[in-house]
Amino acid sequence: MRVVLVGATLAAAVAMAGPRSPRDLYRAGDLAALRHAVATQPIATAAAGLRGDRETALAIATALPDHPDADAALVPLAALAGSWDRALASAAATAAAAIAARLDDTRAIADELADDDLAAAADAWAAVAARADRWSDVRAHAVGIAARLTTTRAATAATAPPLDAALAPFLADPDPEVRRAALEAIPAPAPSTLVAAAAARVRAEVHPGVRLVAIGIACGDDPAAGLAALGDDGRAALRAAVDAPLEHPGAILALARCLAADDDPASLRALTVLRHRAPRGLRGRLAAVARRRP
Repeated sequence: MRVVLVGATLAAAVAMAGPRSPRDLYRAGDLAALRHAVATQPIATAAAGLRGDRETALAIATALPDHPDADAALVPLAALAGSWDRALASAAATAAAAIAARLDDTRAIADELADDDLAAAADAWAAVAARADRWSDVRAHAVGIAARLTTTRAATAATAPPLDAALAPFLADPDPEVRRAALEAIPAPAPSTLVAAAAARVRAEVHPGVRLVAIGIACGDDPAAGLAALGDDGRAALRAAVDAPLEHPGAILALARCLAADDDPASLRALTVLRHRAPRGLRGRLAAVARRRP
């Protein structure tokens, strides 16, 4: 009987204490309950928590992607991403990237998203991306978020903002992680202006991994157009790329297609080298590309 009474007393005490705060749920590691608690708050209340104490801000940022109106918190998340606390900045950028990944022109129309709000969020994240004093991973996320918001605005703005202009400063950024993020934000199929931008990056790029991503864009859709955009210096960069680390399967195949479309014997030799150096799982597909060489 005593055990039953004690249990009942504890249960009553818990009930009287009311629901646990996001911070308490975060501390307890109860992520499912945390996500539910945040998702059922008004978005203004949840976003205000980002300005609270450190653990509350971390808790809210962790759970915000599951909020049905999470896109309304993108500007406060950008402010948090500017924090000097790396954990806070990273949590904010990771959350915003997950939220932005679900945005597109169809969602913008269906949810009646206001263009002014999308523009403000795009500007806020572009400002984070432009800060050279921020951590590379935070800036890279910020580039992708700003780009996604820019393309989403094609459905809401009176005049669609140009993605090439939005990405231009980041394609030339001193940080290779930021340059790579800008390249990876280019949609497929890439518009001609961004094929040209990727080709310029191939010619100028000194980081092998970033150069390979740029090759994947320049050569990914139309090898002939890619070769024309690359010019002689870009074609030389293609041939040099076969001796660098090969870690991006889609870009490796795009590189092979450009080499196969080039009538320079040096490109044929480079294609042969590529077939032998590429990961084994790609070699059959590279052989098929080589057989289709004109």
